[in-house]
Amino acid sequence: MRNVFLDANIIIDWLVSKSSNHEICKKTVDISLNKSRNTFVSPTTIAITSYFLYKHYKSETKAKKIAQEIYEPFCITTENQEIVKEALNSKFTDLEDAIQYHSAFYSKLDVIITQNQHDFTHSKIAVISPQEFCEFYKLAAF
Repeated sequence: MRNVFLDANIIIDWLVSKSSNHEICKKTVDISLNKSRNTFVSPTTIAITSYFLYKHYKSETKAKKIAQEIYEPFCITTENQEIVKEALNSKFTDLEDAIQYHSAFYSKLDVIITQNQHDFTHSKIAVISPQEFCEFYKLAAF
């Protein structure tokens, strides 16, 4: 399959077992890591989830160790001055989404998987929900 990008909300709900979207996000991460060519996250995604982990565990050391473990199988996009300037000058209202989008765009990725498709209305990359992604693989199963 293609090179996919996982929005931060997919990763967070994958990590939070009490989340109402945990199961579909868990399935999305599993399928993307096992069936896609490559699965990408951005440095922004890693920063967001690392902060989340720190708040949960109250330990920077533990949060960093867990982040190292969970992000091992993922590829990481680039964020640089050009990408941040593009994000700041884009039509995206949410800066976090804008940075993630431009990072994925400059990495020439094929699809963004997010629970908030409406946040990516200005995307030139296909944007799908975790449900759509999993359904595609269910239909493509052989």
